[in-house]
Amino acid sequence: RYLRVRPIFAQPGEVDHYSELTSPPGSKALNGTAEIVFGVVLFSICSSSLLVINKVAMCLVPNAPLILFCQLLSTSVAVRVLRVARPEMDIELLTWSKAKPFAITPLLFYLGLLTTNEALKYVNVETTIVARSCSPLAVAFLEPAVLGSALPSFAGFSMLCLIAAGATFYVAVDEGFRIEGYMWLTLYLGVIV
Repeated sequence: RYLRVRPIFAQPGEVDHYSELTSPPGSKALNGTAEIVFGVVLFSICSSSLLVINKVAMCLVPNAPLILFCQLLSTSVAVRVLRVARPEMDIELLTWSKAKPFAITPLLFYLGLLTTNEALKYVNVETTIVARSCSPLAVAFLEPAVLGSALPSFAGFSMLCLIAAGATFYVAVDEGFRIEGYMWLTLYLGVIV
C-alpha cells in the first residue's frame, strides 16, 4: 500500500482514507511534484521501450496476437510471483465481481496493443509515435460533443493545430509510407479514443 487513490464514486462527506501517500518502512516519501515527474519519466521510458521491443519482436515473429499473449502471460506470472514472494505488497487476486465493471478496459487495452503491433509490421517506430501523438486531436473535439465539456482554449487549440501540422508534414515526407500500416494506426486511434 504505497499510494491509494480515492474511489471515483465516493459519497459527499465520506471520510477520505484513500488520498494518503504512505511509504514503505525505511524510505522517504516523494513530494507531490517529484512523484508526478518520476511517474511521467517512468511511463515514458516504459512506453518507448515497449514500442522498440515490439518492433523487434514483430520483425522476428510477425504474429501480433502471439507476442501479446507472451507479454501478458509473463506479466501475469510476474505479478503472481510477486504476490507469493512479497505478501506485504497487498496484491489481490482477481474475482469476477471485481473485474466485471471494468471488463471493457482490458479489451480496449488489448485492442490498442494489437493494432499498434500490427502497424509495426509495416511502419517504423517514429510513425507509430506520430500517430499516437494525434490522439489528443480527436479527444479534444469528441469530449465536448459526448461529455459536454468545454472546447480547448485558444492556446490549447493552437498547440493541437501544431500537432496536426507536424503529423501532416511527417506523413508527407514519410519515405516508408505503407497504407496497411496507416490503416492499423487509424484503427488504433479509433480504439484509444
